[in-house]
Amino acid sequence: MIYKMGKDNLKNVILFFCGVWIINGVSFLVFSILSMPSVYIYILTFLLCFSYVFSLCCFIKKANIMSLESLFLICLGVFCLGRLFLYLIGKFDFMNAPYAVFPMFRWGNSTAYKVLNYYLIFISIFTMYSLIFGKKEKMKECSVVFSGKDQLIKLFSFLFYISGPILAIFYLKEARIVSEYGYSSYYNGTVAETLNGNILLPISRLCFTISFYTLCTLENREKKFNKIAIVYLLITGVQLLRGARAEFIIAFLTICYIRYRIFGKGVRFKTICILAMVAIPGIYFVSLLRNGELKSFNLLDSINYFFISLSGSLNVPAYYVQNKDILPLHNYPYIFEPIIRLFLVLCYPEITAGQSEAVILVRQNLSHQITYHMSNDYYLSGANVGNNFLAELMEFGLPGIFIGSFFLAYAIKYYDERFCSNLFFRFMSIEFVGKILFEPRAEYFYDTYNLFKYGTIYLFVCILGKIILSIKRRS
Repeated sequence: MIYKMGKDNLKNVILFFCGVWIINGVSFLVFSILSMPSVYIYILTFLLCFSYVFSLCCFIKKANIMSLESLFLICLGVFCLGRLFLYLIGKFDFMNAPYAVFPMFRWGNSTAYKVLNYYLIFISIFTMYSLIFGKKEKMKECSVVFSGKDQLIKLFSFLFYISGPILAIFYLKEARIVSEYGYSSYYNGTVAETLNGNILLPISRLCFTISFYTLCTLENREKKFNKIAIVYLLITGVQLLRGARAEFIIAFLTICYIRYRIFGKGVRFKTICILAMVAIPGIYFVSLLRNGELKSFNLLDSINYFFISLSGSLNVPAYYVQNKDILPLHNYPYIFEPIIRLFLVLCYPEITAGQSEAVILVRQNLSHQITYHMSNDYYLSGANVGNNFLAELMEFGLPGIFIGSFFLAYAIKYYDERFCSNLFFRFMSIEFVGKILFEPRAEYFYDTYNLFKYGTIYLFVCILGKIILSIKRRS
């Protein structure tokens, strides 16, 4: 899984990207002189998609499809680049398609030049950095030494199987409210207000989350882990009924990665194809079911829907490029907002309660600022265009892309090497791996508020384990 490219192979990768950039530069010069920007954009799109496939194949061949780099690139393709592949085959015009959110928005030629080139730079640099960072070593055995391990497994297994079904019932209630009031009701407070006062919801969610994180840390029996993982995915999958498609995909891929790292069990290509054949029409079916439009179900439409709807984050850098002049002055770069979020939550607790005029004055978050200044009403309704790590890096120009690519490649390698040897990293695997995989449609840095919250829970579990062990010894 962790590898070192030979000098010849690394040289071939570098030569490949050099060739891509030479073709890109020549195409730009030729078609700029000929005043044919659409042709250059098509060629640039092809080079970007071709480079993406090449990079993904490099990681799959030299490591594994379950490697963190491979899974990250898969998510980058699904959440950002899917529309570009459809554009190449004439199924979707990402530059001129009508957007339900902002019908008047269209990509300009200069916007397409900048965004697509930045994506190409990122893939080029990220691939080379990752291959250089990799080093040859056997996968470490994920042994666990934890105070009161067996007793903790029994305790948290009980909590897990009790809280899971209760949480699923609440997810079904949320789905019913979303189907009645629309998807934005989940973010504008309608769902929260409807379920407000029921103390079982936060308790069951907390118990389910803590239990699963702890069991991922302690459970080294494959059959037991598989059973727990299936229950987790079934409970999480209920959220598909309210439209949480990306969250479920991330949860599934994260479980696959953890299972691979603990037990060395990958996923066969045949299995992946079968899952894709089920997931793509399945997500479309759930969407139509939620909207009461089952009669319009079509298999070909489901493929278009999957890639078009999930890759909406491709637009966020374009939104930023075309609207950065109307964004207000901010005291610090947007990319640093997650780092100071813990202090923001402590000083302004209301920022966790949704979207409002008060929140927008406090949060220097790119997705909040772009959504609000493009459409106040859309933002205040609870909706959001989402985030994109590349858009945050673009605030620093080319240096930001180069440095961001470096640190992301290093962070993946750093976490991957410590997964089995660091219990805290393993406890936080759902958070950390999920953050890396969700990066194409999320912030660059991890949220310090969540780090503090789950770090405190980890300490609680450690202390609880020591208490249980001391009681057992006395008895």
